[in-house]
Amino acid sequence: FLDESAVLRQGLLLSGGHPLVAAKSLKRMVTATGSEVWARGIDREISEEFEATVATLVARSGGAEEMETAARTLYRVPKFGAGNLSEREEAFLSKIGRGLPGVKASERGFLTYLDSLRVGTFDVVTRGWIKSGKNITAKDIRQLSTFINAASGRGSLPTALEGWNAFLNPLFFSIRLHLGRVQSMGMLVDPRTTWLVRREAFRDFGSTFGGIAALTALLSNTPGVDVRLDPLSADFGTLKFGDTRIDLWGGFKQYGILSSRLVVDAYKGDTNAAE
Repeated sequence: FLDESAVLRQGLLLSGGHPLVAAKSLKRMVTATGSEVWARGIDREISEEFEATVATLVARSGGAEEMETAARTLYRVPKFGAGNLSEREEAFLSKIGRGLPGVKASERGFLTYLDSLRVGTFDVVTRGWIKSGKNITAKDIRQLSTFINAASGRGSLPTALEGWNAFLNPLFFSIRLHLGRVQSMGMLVDPRTTWLVRREAFRDFGSTFGGIAALTALLSNTPGVDVRLDPLSADFGTLKFGDTRIDLWGGFKQYGILSSRLVVDAYKGDTNAAE
């Protein structure tokens, strides 16, 4: 009943882009899993860190209310049984399940990791912008919050479907996670994405998947390890040890394979038309 998949699933992209924040969050996760008392203390620490960051941004903008509103779009996880079903993380939607052995402790660690990772990333990025003298707008902050939410598995549902997450989740299995994958990738090319946020998105994607690609290439030369390098194959980039498969790509690889197949199909279609 223990689920610590947040580290390499929901948190993969931000963890790869901000390894020091991830290491701190991992330590907090382990501590929170072991004790509710410690978990509540860590939750207060995270809240204080977030409020300090918001206060800094507001002060720098001359007290602009829109800056604070933009900052608070960063998703903060309701913990300790709080929040309605649509506000909770998809891995722990059921309140009944919290009564099973180990589930409550697992939930504390899972939620603590993601909350710490989101707030820590938000803090590191905004302070970096301030230190380098960037002209930060409320739009930058809102889009940064949106990117962090999406990159960590908290994608935005269409307005008409908000509140239906508990019903959609069993049908699509973590619908917000899959939407977040698409939305975070979309911000790389969306012309509406500000330059500051697009640069951060490219940095996180480059750091994370550049590292995974390098590791995969290294392991592909290891005896007994088989790695498919065909981008059209369902096993592309998957490590195979006999009948065992290990996917290091955190749910992003499937979209790359789909894109490759669509490009190839489109090319074949153009070739046939020309003939």
